[in-house]
This record gives sequence, C-alpha cells and structure tokens, in this order.
Amino acid sequence: MINSQDVTLFLKQTLNRFKKDEFPQVVKEWGFVKTDNFGSSKKSAVNEILADCQKKEIKPKTVFELQLISTVLHPTNKKWTVYKLTRSPGSADLTNPYVIQRKIKKQISSFFKHCLCFRKHSDSLWFHVAILQDSPHSQACFLPSNSFLIVHYPHSPYIMVTNIKAAYKDIVMQALMNSLECTKIQELKLTGRNLHSLADMVLNCDSQGAFSQYRLNKIDQNPLIRKSRKRPRGPEVKEEVFDGRICCEDIQEKKQRKEINISTFGINKQPILETVKYNLETTFRGTDFAPAMDQKKPFRCRVKFEGTNVLEGIKQLGPAGLAILPLPHHIGRVHSLAKNHLLVSDKKTNHTV
Repeated sequence: MINSQDVTLFLKQTLNRFKKDEFPQVVKEWGFVKTDNFGSSKKSAVNEILADCQKKEIKPKTVFELQLISTVLHPTNKKWTVYKLTRSPGSADLTNPYVIQRKIKKQISSFFKHCLCFRKHSDSLWFHVAILQDSPHSQACFLPSNSFLIVHYPHSPYIMVTNIKAAYKDIVMQALMNSLECTKIQELKLTGRNLHSLADMVLNCDSQGAFSQYRLNKIDQNPLIRKSRKRPRGPEVKEEVFDGRICCEDIQEKKQRKEINISTFGINKQPILETVKYNLETTFRGTDFAPAMDQKKPFRCRVKFEGTNVLEGIKQLGPAGLAILPLPHHIGRVHSLAKNHLLVSDKKTNHTV
C-alpha cells in the first residue's frame, strides 16, 4: 500500500532534479498546480510547489508524470538501448499517439499492474511505465528498477528503451511487439546516454560522415547564383600571424590528412557516444615480436574506448598524426554502422561488424 508520505517524499526528490529556471516551464507542462511564485532560490521554489501540491490529493501518477517531464528535459540522465522493429510486409505503421498509448497500456495490463504516462515531444513519443507489483515496501513502485521509459519515432522502425529489470524484460518486449504490431523486436548493439545522437545514428545512418553536410545544409552556395552571400555581422577575426622564420615541412601531408579525414567524418560534429567496444577474434599478426604465439587459433581480446565523445576523439587522431589514414572501416565508419559494440574477425572482408 502506497501512503501519502512516500508520495510526497518522492515528489520532492523529483522536483529537486530540476534547475530553478526550469520551474516555470515544468509547472506549466505538468499542469497539476498553478504556482507562479518561485521565490529567490531553488529550495524556496520547491517548497512553494510542494505547498500547493499538498492542497490537493497527490497520487503516484502525479509523481510519474513529473518524472517523465524530467527525463524529457534531461535524457542524458538515463542509459538508452536502441531496438529495431520488424513489421510484416504490407502492414501500416501506427502513427496515432493515443492509439499507441492505449495499445501499450492494454498489453502491459495483461501481465502487470502498472501506471503509464505519455507525452509527445517534438517528433517523438515518450512513455513512462511504472510497475505496481505487490510489495511489502510501499516505496517499491518509485524505485528506478521498477520503471522504464520508451521513446518511439513514428514512421520509423526504431524505439529507444531505458534499462528494464531482467524479470520483466521478456514480457515487456512481447507486450511492445503486440502493441506496435510487429513480428520481431531486435536489440541493436547501440547504447549510450545521448538519446538525440542515438536517434540521429539510426534514423540518418545513410547520411553521416561527409554526407551530413547536405542533410544539415552546411554546403557552399550555388555557384550559379550571382547574388553575393552576406557576411555575418560581428567582430572581424584577425588571421593568426606566424613567425616567418618557422616553416612547415609537411604541408602536403597535412593537407592530404585533412582531406581524407573530411571524406570519412565530414565537417560536422560527430554523434556523441560515451563508449565504443570491440571484441577481436582475429589471427595474431605480431609474431615478429612474439614468435611463441599460435597463429592458427584466433587471438581474442577486448578493446574499449571511453570519453565524453569517442567518435569526435577518433576523428582528431588523423590530423594529429596519431593514426594511419584512411582508418579501417570498423573504426572510421562507426557513425554509419549505427552500433558501438562491434565484433572484428578474420573473414572474407577481414572484418565483421
């Protein structure tokens, strides 16, 4: 049984996730209260909102709706996994968000007592599902392990899902498969915290790298247009003055490296991935240095890249002279492969991803 004190406690915890300047927007979207006095500090703003909430009956769904708004504003607080939907030939895509919401609620209700919250944000549909299983602990339904989020982009065969408790995962996947009217849900080897980058990689996998400049309209003006381009207003940028006594001996090599790098990654910022993992099952090629190694058996090891933006870091290796260009396909084309867990093995193409 969920008591009102627990609901109020988790409501306060959820409110503390927001920044002070976000409260006007959050309260408006939430719609549970109409507070317009947020005080001079975050603490006073939280107390004002709580005081108004306590004048009404606060239900668990009220907190779950606020948690959903928090995740929409700060999706990087969650870890996301991408799934691909396979539909039968000729079947129509579900695009009505309220039909999808009703179907998901109906399917999950067959297995669990739950609370479903829905929100449409930009061109995506967001669902927050909290499992309300019987438990001796009244706070169980508010635990992160008992809730998960689903983000679906209509007209696309992809959904992004946060971590699901192992005991619920198979049932939830079956419920989603029935709700979205697909024959198969396949977990892609693509995970991360930056939801927008994950979506960009799967929705625009054919226009990454050098092709991204056309999708993002970062190309030169049509040379047939006579009208000159207007220069943006602002302070003039002074060219860097180099010491005339210093000369660069590898100008052509640097120019060539830059051209190869642009043809691989393009001129735009790379999608944000915090990790890229490789499982290697290849023949050992360092027998000149370790002759005792057996070349007949596969050499197995794992390589893991970590950082705030791994792909952007890999992009900078070539111009810095720290990598041999062009990079191998399974390294230079991660943005187009739409996965960050890769298997490299000896086959006809020398690599399998």
